[in-house]
Amino acid sequence: MKKITLFSLLLMAMAFVACGGNQGKPVDDNEPKPESTEDSMKGKWITVKDDNSGELSDTMGVELLSGGVAKSINMPSYQYRKWKVKGDTVVISVVSSVDGVVDSTLADSGIVDLGKGTITLFDGDIVYRKQE
Repeated sequence: MKKITLFSLLLMAMAFVACGGNQGKPVDDNEPKPESTEDSMKGKWITVKDDNSGELSDTMGVELLSGGVAKSINMPSYQYRKWKVKGDTVVISVVSSVDGVVDSTLADSGIVDLGKGTITLFDGDIVYRKQE
């Protein structure tokens, strides 16, 4: 009889611990929520002016906005329109106009490194850094 009682108590204790969680505890709305990758990506991403100094230039880049909207920075013939994140890759839709011919089927894919604050496009030919 003691074995059954001890076994029953052990099962009840395990069930109590497993189901305990946050039951009975108020939710703290002031606790910071983890930022999603999409939220971390929002902002202006601009080219590096000088590879040696790492100085940023506002002459060219992309601004990633809420709702998947993208805008080019100082690139009138290469207009970014939309963006989305797939894993560690950002895909940015482009409308390009060369010699008056508009091509809206283009997309740039870049590797995102949020730790370094970079998006690398075209196998490293273009590196955008997040402007703080």
